[in-house]
Amino acid sequence: MVLKISLDEGRSALERWPYAQHFPESAAPADQQDWDDLVSMFLTYSRQAVTRAKDERWLSSPEPGYPHSTWRDGLEFLAVHTAYHLGKVVCLRQIMKNWPQ
Repeated sequence: MVLKISLDEGRSALERWPYAQHFPESAAPADQQDWDDLVSMFLTYSRQAVTRAKDERWLSSPEPGYPHSTWRDGLEFLAVHTAYHLGKVVCLRQIMKNWPQ
């Protein structure tokens, strides 16, 4: 997951990311438990990002692999990345008329 890897190691870690194992042939989770686990992991690392964003020293420190960027820059990237994908999910659910009542 981009959020976890980025928070743990910085965005430069994404350059070594093993794409094949993170993009299975089927986009659908294997079952409800897989989906619940994915949502739980996303929420856990989202909360971690919020907690870290409150630490001005951390925000101002260099992001590993990006000597001219700070963790603040990295969090901005993650916010845009997450918003993009969330928007895609919302759009697809609207198109499919698959929205909770």
